[in-house]
Amino acid sequence: MSRKDAVLRLVLHIAIGVVTGMLIGSATGDIDGLTIGERIGMIIFFTFATGGLPFGWKWLTNFLSARTIMSIIVKAFLSVLVGWIIYPVTLVKDIIAIIKAD
Repeated sequence: MSRKDAVLRLVLHIAIGVVTGMLIGSATGDIDGLTIGERIGMIIFFTFATGGLPFGWKWLTNFLSARTIMSIIVKAFLSVLVGWIIYPVTLVKDIIAIIKAD
């Protein structure tokens, strides 16, 4: 993998986390009525709190199938918990890939 590809992959993974954090933060209504600085802080908080949800969901798909509403809710909850571990690991792996790139 070239350095350019590794950097693009890292930027993509960070963007996925930020967009997920923004969507969940705005959907909960916690961002409404805040100043610009507070909104940026909440986006950063939700990025770290829920940014790993897509990565956890992808990993859990190997073990769980979501066929009912209850199983989807359980899978979403577990995806956040698993994402707290997988998302930082993914970012570290991307940084290592940049360092080792040709």
